[in-house]
Order: sequence, then C-alpha cells, then structure tokens
Amino acid sequence: MVDDAGSWDWARLSQWLPHATLEKIAAVKPPQIGAGTDVPGWRWEKNRNFSVKSAYKLLDIAAPLNVHTSWAKIWKLPVPPRIRVFLWIAFHQRLLTNIERVRRHISSTEMCSTCQDTPESIDHVLRLCPKARHIWEAIVDQRNIHEFLSIPFSRWISQCVQDSARFGQGDAIWNTRFVVFCWLIWKRRCNEIFDNNPLHESALIRYGIQLAKDFDSVHIGVKNLRISQPAAWCPPPHGWMKANCDGAVNTKDGRAAIGGMIRDEYGSWKLGFTRNIGSLEATKIINRSSLSLVNTLLVEDILKLIARPWIVHIRHINRSKNKVADTLAALSRDKAIDEEIFEKPPNEVMIELNRDMIG
Repeated sequence: MVDDAGSWDWARLSQWLPHATLEKIAAVKPPQIGAGTDVPGWRWEKNRNFSVKSAYKLLDIAAPLNVHTSWAKIWKLPVPPRIRVFLWIAFHQRLLTNIERVRRHISSTEMCSTCQDTPESIDHVLRLCPKARHIWEAIVDQRNIHEFLSIPFSRWISQCVQDSARFGQGDAIWNTRFVVFCWLIWKRRCNEIFDNNPLHESALIRYGIQLAKDFDSVHIGVKNLRISQPAAWCPPPHGWMKANCDGAVNTKDGRAAIGGMIRDEYGSWKLGFTRNIGSLEATKIINRSSLSLVNTLLVEDILKLIARPWIVHIRHINRSKNKVADTLAALSRDKAIDEEIFEKPPNEVMIELNRDMIG
C-alpha cells in the first residue's frame, strides 16, 4: 500500500476504497522503513497504553443515551428522595414482587396478590394489573393509551420520565405525576396485602394529582431556597401506640363533636371513633361559675385512665399534625348524638391517612 517513495499508493488504494476512507488514510503517516515493528496500541490513550480509566470512559460513552438522560431527569424531579429511589429500584427489577420473593425462596407463589390471575412481575404491578390499569386509563391521554400499556417496561419508564406531552394530555408536570402514581400504586398494593386497607381508586387518583401539583409547586422559582415543609403526623417509637384526638365545633349553631384514632409505629390503623356531643356555646361555658367543677371532673377521669398499668405520655400538637383526628371529629358534627367505632378507617380520612404514612 506504500510506493517506492514511501508514500501511500493512491492508485491502488483508490481502486478498492471510497473517497471518504481515502481522506482518513491521508491524515495518517504511512509506515516507514526503520520506524520499528508494528505493535498493537490502545487508541483511547495518547501513549497507546491500555488503562482502566479510559476503558470505563469508553463504556460510558457507548451506553444508551436515553438511559443516562432518563436518570438525569429522574434525579431532578421535584419529588422526595424515597420516590426517586423507589423508581430506581423498580427500573432495575429489584422490587419485592411475588416473582422476586419466589426467586429468593420467601414465597411459594408467583401469582399476583391482587388479581390472582397473572405472575406478579414489576411491570404487572405498576402497569398491567387491572387495578393499576384502571388508574392509568383515567389519567393518560386516551389517544396514546395503547402505546402506554404495550411498550417495553424500561422504555416505558424512560419515555414517561422524559416526554411530558405524549402521554400526559399536554400536562406540563406529567413526568412528576407519572413517578408519583407509580409510587402510590405500589403503596396501595402493599396496603392491600399487609393491612387489608387499600386506598379507594377514585381517592387515590385525586390524591395523586394533588400530590404531584404540591411537589412541583414548591420548586417553581425557588431554586437555592430552602423550603420549610409543613408539619406532619409523627409516628410513635418502636413498640408504642399513638392515639390522636380532636374536637370540632360549628361556630354558627354550636354543634360539636369529637373524634380520634389509634395507630402503631408504621401508621397502621388500629381503632377509631367519633361522637357527636351536642350543642355547645363556648362563651357560656367559659362564663359559668361551675367551670372549676367541670374541669375537676374531667381531670379526674383523665387521671384514672393514666393510672392504669400502662405508660402514657400526653402532648398537645398543632392541627397540621392532627389532620386525621380533625377530619374524624368533623364527620359526626352533623350526625345524631351517638358514638361510632371504626375498626377500619372511613373513606373520608383516607387521603390524610395516606399523607401521614408517606410523611
């Protein structure tokens, strides 16, 4: 390939190679007698010696661009870190579905715990299970719902995180909403299995839409600004139970009610109650001469409860940490004067209850 003068033999090369290749060869000095024997070299280092660093860099460049773009987008989404990590675990097929539990020898069945009809893969739980599918069908653009439910799982996550317009009915925060609903669908599945207490489908949709808006709104125009998060319910220490109670009074007619519930350290519902306590006129009660007697009787009853063989701590908390009890109290304010016990939480408190569990 080199002529007698030591130059490239263009007459021969042009017979076999296209012009674009010839231009690349022209930029390379032809081999010379006395330049030494040809030896293999690592082209990605200037000294042609192999290095692990350059090999890793090569692999990084060769990796699919959409995966890197997806994860860069995910870590910038305005959602709590636990939701980002959840999606990372789901993308890498590490969620403890029944298929994964069987693989680890901690379950005997691969079938979906919800529909009992299909092996429970991550794709099935988050997208294809009828209960998950109904939720997506309510919020995804119907023109693209078939594609949304049929594209491969990894591409499904990548495309939904990167493309806000295609599936989200033009929603500018679709990627945030998508991640939030993946998280809530998984939480709903776990609640149904372990607590037998899933959030109702319509309530979950309303809650998910609002939660995505809340997450996104606190990041608009406030970069580099520390946002103080609203106070939330605090779980009790390990092995303890926590009872929250509250009262509600209609200031127009004086009708009043009380409500409360008991939860464990995981936020799981144990028992709840409401009671309409009739009509109260706060100003008249405060002005009564028997106020001290009323307070004394109430305090005596409280002290008797505390004196039972258990350890009790009593604290006042603000309403932002007591939303579920406040909602319970308001439920019975307009009902008959009676007491109602809830072994399971009523639908009216499910949004606040799940908000407390998410923290």
